[in-house]
Parts: sequence; C-alpha cells; structure tokens
Amino acid sequence: MNPPIKQPTTSLEIPRESRHARGSKVDLQPDPVPRDTPLMTRSDVAAVLRTTPRQISNMIARGQIPSPVRVAGLGLRWRRAEIDAWIAAQ
Repeated sequence: MNPPIKQPTTSLEIPRESRHARGSKVDLQPDPVPRDTPLMTRSDVAAVLRTTPRQISNMIARGQIPSPVRVAGLGLRWRRAEIDAWIAAQ
C-alpha cells in the first residue's frame, strides 16, 4: 500500500490574516481592486469588503453602506474614496 501523495506547498502562499503578539488582526492580502479606480461596481465593492454582491444589495436596502451613484449606461457605481472613508470609520 502506497502512502497518500502530499501536495507540495509553495512559499508564495500568503495567509488571509495573521495575528500580532497582542492579538490584533493584520490583513496580509493585497487590495483586490486598484486604489486608483475612481468608481467601483457592486462586485468590486464586494471584493474590497470580502463579501458577496448579494450582501452588498442587502446592505444598500438596510442603509448600511454609502449610497451608490447612477452612471448612465453603466448602472450603479460607488466612489472609491467614499468606500475607503466608510471602512476607516468602522
């Protein structure tokens, strides 16, 4: 009987979060949406908040997220600066 094959691990794997000695969380993943993006789609906002686009819709309905802007021909968009300020205030 052969032993199970172990998948190789790479040194490039980055954990989603790490804990400092004091117990505070530190996010080690890069930002999923470039900082120079002025307007973000529902999917972009979901990626930044690490949730689903459906949850963003729920948050809009409950008034828990900054209001989006309607862009003709494109639909709803969020200003990156407003989302960043909202995250910082949380």
